[in-house]
Amino acid sequence: MVTVDDSILSSIKKPLGISPEDTSFDPDIIMHINSALMILNDLGVGPTAGFFIKDAESTWYDYVPNQVVAESIKSSFPSFFAYSCASIISFNLNPCGALAKRQFDLSITSC
Repeated sequence: MVTVDDSILSSIKKPLGISPEDTSFDPDIIMHINSALMILNDLGVGPTAGFFIKDAESTWYDYVPNQVVAESIKSSFPSFFAYSCASIISFNLNPCGALAKRQFDLSITSC
């Protein structure tokens, strides 16, 4: 289980099947994570001034300093949105990419 001190980037790379040491997709994943964080900010989640990551140094605790709140947020919205947005990257590598993208689009509209 990811702890509050874990890197936001690394915790999103894990379910994507990308090793923390593999930085080849980091700029793309970071872009999608930041997009998800912006959406969450629009929904009133996270710091009122907004939040973005630049690298693997940003942690969930940086996002929300209160550990209890950070754990709650980390386990729900940010990880879902960031993982969902970042998983778009892998669609082109997957022969079922079109079907996966359709399912993703349906899941986003049902939220």
